[in-house]
Amino acid sequence: MQMEALEERGIHEFDAWAATFGETRTELELQPSGLYKPVTRFSEFVNVADLMAMYRSVADVVLKPDLRNYLRLPAILGGKRQIVTADPTSAFKSYQRVLAARIAKIEERKGKPQKGDDILLSVITDGRHAAIDMRFVLPDYEDEPGNKLNLLIDNVHAIWTRTSDRRYSRPDGIPYALRGAAQMIFSDLGTLNVETTRGFSAYRWIKTRLVELGVPAAQIAVMQDYK
Repeated sequence: MQMEALEERGIHEFDAWAATFGETRTELELQPSGLYKPVTRFSEFVNVADLMAMYRSVADVVLKPDLRNYLRLPAILGGKRQIVTADPTSAFKSYQRVLAARIAKIEERKGKPQKGDDILLSVITDGRHAAIDMRFVLPDYEDEPGNKLNLLIDNVHAIWTRTSDRRYSRPDGIPYALRGAAQMIFSDLGTLNVETTRGFSAYRWIKTRLVELGVPAAQIAVMQDYK
């Protein structure tokens, strides 16, 4: 947005700009293979006053208090985020010991991992999935009513039950044809694609359970089914 100003100062190339306004730091980071590697990243900005003076010559800074003069932020039910936690089951605690044993073996291994060897990234990924539902790592395991995935389903169903008779309207005042509130569930784990590798899908289980609880299947949409 201000190429002429950058060229005038001789910092129109990235390396020159980075050397003027950024400070780098090199630290050892643990790689998925279990080995440490030096990685250089930006750690902080320097010459901030000069940087901000240049930036504000082409941009206005609007802070959150300023926004309240131009728009109304929607209120969150309860006033803040509601954190729902699940107590770890005995099966998950046992599986944590399995994960710890895998990490110990990786740390004992000499040299780089060979194709097919267990790596730290795989251990972490299995742990993240197991924390949601043990069936991600043990496909034949029984359903646990109190795990994280089922608590999510219970919460979604409770909201559906509470709002199913309410009539909501569009901004122009025209009521929506379908009663009830809309809910969106975000999950980057447990998609339908992992069913082929893990034998279980959070997406499919969520829809199956909600239908069993009375939610019409036609009112449940999965994003991956649409372009």
